[in-house]
Amino acid sequence: MTHPNLQELPPDAPLLVSPVYFAGTGDPALADRLLQAAPGWTEAVNEAGARFASPCKTVFVTRSPAGSDRAWQIDATRAPGDTRVWSASFSSTTPTEIVAAFTTTLVDGLRTNHRDYLSGGPRQPGTTPATLLSELGWETKVFTDAQHQLAPDGYAGFSIRRGRVDYDAELAGAEPPQWALYCNAQELTSGPRWHATFTSATPLYLITAAAQVFSAPDPVVRRLRDLPLGVLPHLAEVRLADPGPSRSATARARSTTPGLLLPDPAVPSSPAFRPSGPAPGPRR
Repeated sequence: MTHPNLQELPPDAPLLVSPVYFAGTGDPALADRLLQAAPGWTEAVNEAGARFASPCKTVFVTRSPAGSDRAWQIDATRAPGDTRVWSASFSSTTPTEIVAAFTTTLVDGLRTNHRDYLSGGPRQPGTTPATLLSELGWETKVFTDAQHQLAPDGYAGFSIRRGRVDYDAELAGAEPPQWALYCNAQELTSGPRWHATFTSATPLYLITAAAQVFSAPDPVVRRLRDLPLGVLPHLAEVRLADPGPSRSATARARSTTPGLLLPDPAVPSSPAFRPSGPAPGPRR
């Protein structure tokens, strides 16, 4: 592919880049703004971050300071005050568009206690993350304890734990969550490493919404200075963004993720992640 002459561009030049899993964090306030605008949701802020509560007080979204292994943590109960039934987390360098896809769909799903997204509902995705990625040509590799679906470049994947899941141990953090989306570009200098995990009772349509954005070819807007080091040769697309208001193709919402906003990025450093099972290295 042909890149613009990046040496001639200022550091804050807006670029359209893809795939999203290589693009860095993006605007860390994007998911905040979506939850702040959601009817009935409340926000409490302190030195430890922000905590958003759903109107029904059964779902809590916690945003920790940058650099946390769980920068975004979502916990759900069946009734107010009950123990958790599922949880999801996103590390600090997960592209914000993926976090926003999950939380936006969650906000919409809670309006009908998830019924609109379940079998027969008007917003049922009609696919699973595994089927979606398979149809996009992502390669499936099966190991003793996990199945991985790898992006064509081998740097990103979706993992599913195999075998019996101890529900209580999973929620307590004694066992890895059942599902994970990840980018583990170990061979890139300061390359992106991030992960998003989901326990076994997480509504599958929420994971599908995140996986749709994770695997979409649509470019996202990033500033030149905020692109992770070493990824340029591996990006499928790099071009100058249209300065107009509709410059990000990723802002086109999938049917499960209405109202995604245009990001304005910033990228902190990223922790490494190794999903359950031996994650294969990138293909040459």
